[in-house]
Amino acid sequence: MNNFHFLLSDPLTKTFITIMLSNAAICFIAGELTQNYSQVDKLWSMMPVIYSLTALISHPSPRLWIMCILVSIWGFRLSFNFYRKGGYII
Repeated sequence: MNNFHFLLSDPLTKTFITIMLSNAAICFIAGELTQNYSQVDKLWSMMPVIYSLTALISHPSPRLWIMCILVSIWGFRLSFNFYRKGGYII
């Protein structure tokens, strides 16, 4: 029980949980409004970039800078390919 309380007292963990729940709510609402229930596909390549930026802002270090740059390049490549194939069309 003490380990769970420790996790919830950590600001970084609270931020990650908030981002995950917000992402789930946005995807659910957008899916209901558009009757297209694969809304998470549009965010799939961007969420790791957001998580890595959050970690970098919370605990900056050279290792996290490298990780964030690599994840951002990977996310851009995935997003560009998804866009090229018409994935972001409403």
